[in-house]
Amino acid sequence: MARIPFSLFDVIIVFLVVTVLFLLADLRIWRVDLLIRSFSLPMSMQVLLLFLLQEMILLIPLVILIYGRYKQSFFKALSFKRTPLIKSIGSVLFWYMCYILFSTILFMVLDRLGWNLPGYGEGQNILPFFGHDQYTMVVMFLVIVLIAPIVEELFFRGFVFMTLLKKGNYLVATLCTALLFASVHFDFNAFFPRFFLGLILNHLVVSNNKSIVPSVMFHMMNNAIALAVQVSFSV
Repeated sequence: MARIPFSLFDVIIVFLVVTVLFLLADLRIWRVDLLIRSFSLPMSMQVLLLFLLQEMILLIPLVILIYGRYKQSFFKALSFKRTPLIKSIGSVLFWYMCYILFSTILFMVLDRLGWNLPGYGEGQNILPFFGHDQYTMVVMFLVIVLIAPIVEELFFRGFVFMTLLKKGNYLVATLCTALLFASVHFDFNAFFPRFFLGLILNHLVVSNNKSIVPSVMFHMMNNAIALAVQVSFSV
């Protein structure tokens, strides 16, 4: 069965719904955080529950769209399909090295010239948000390395990018998706590294039979290495 032909209207509506839901949460019109904190759970478990709520805000509109309107397989609709393992691993490793090399060279050039490029700095250290209890490391791994990459790739690559790619040319689709991907993290000090990361993730999808599996692998590896570095420096 053919993949679901999402429309640009679908992308606009879903993105508007997600934006409104996040704004309601950010304005604290919903006080789910108070409810979670009333359970007297360890800090890391509170963060996990809040994070799962955030991911549900991204996924629920897609679930309703796919099952309600199109009545199709969720993962198949979002291009989560098998690819040759060796080719996928090779692509992930190659483009990760390119990403690190490019980032390193650009950092050295900017540092040498003494330029402070807005939007090209270190990302926010999120480790303090997880607290310090017996579940912290497990929760950080679940949130940062497993759940976030899968959900974000389903939404941005499987839904947004693939729809834009189908309705327009590659350049427009990849630039718009990378821009949205970098913007929704609300960490504008590290906007450009995430923008470049988004471009690479988009390319991995196109170069691997339009499957988001390699982009998920890359995203997981990138987050795992970044987490390991942050943890090692915080010890």
